[in-house]
Amino acid sequence: MNVIALFALGWGLADDPKPIALRMLVDGKPSGEGSYFHKVLPDGGKQILIDLKFALEGAKSVRVRSESVYDWIGNPVRKIQETLDTEGRRLEIRMATFDEIGADLTIEKEGKSTTKSVELTRSAPRVVKSEFWFVRETPKKGDKSTFYQFDLNEARWKLMESVYEGPTSVEIGGAKVDGHRVAGDGTLAILDSRGWPIVIEIGKVRLERTSLQNPTAPRPSAPERGR
Repeated sequence: MNVIALFALGWGLADDPKPIALRMLVDGKPSGEGSYFHKVLPDGGKQILIDLKFALEGAKSVRVRSESVYDWIGNPVRKIQETLDTEGRRLEIRMATFDEIGADLTIEKEGKSTTKSVELTRSAPRVVKSEFWFVRETPKKGDKSTFYQFDLNEARWKLMESVYEGPTSVEIGGAKVDGHRVAGDGTLAILDSRGWPIVIEIGKVRLERTSLQNPTAPRPSAPERGR
């Protein structure tokens, strides 16, 4: 698998929206920076690219790049997470692909490669409807998305739930910004009207948009599919 090519897929077309810049805070302290990008694919699926450069207290700076791809319904297709040092040398890469049985995980680290299959009960929900909230669909307050999500770091499936809690506002750089609050399982996202994040909080980590200018790509319509 050519990982560099996979990461490049989201950035090359003139009609694509541009990535948004992020600042990273840990316990309220500036700790890094990065970017976020998503687009709806020609088949109706969704691709997400996140690129972060940061240093946790007492640790060396690292760069973590991740890609997540979902099909048009919201089923996971693949997840990749690559960790590099400050000179761009790869420290580790984790790649998972998904089928009806579960996840096939490959980990490459220190010149060694290991593989692992992690099954998920076929009846267990894995469709992440919330990935398309405000991107393609407008949820109602109280709407929920319950699903099993594969954790690349822990190499296991975890039951998750996202809840749309309604319109909200948040302060960014001293300015009050309106958005939509989506919460669940230790995470919080404030999204704009097109589904791009204004704030993402995961535990002690907070990612904030540095510019409130909206990406320019048009909102996609839902694809027509046979049942």
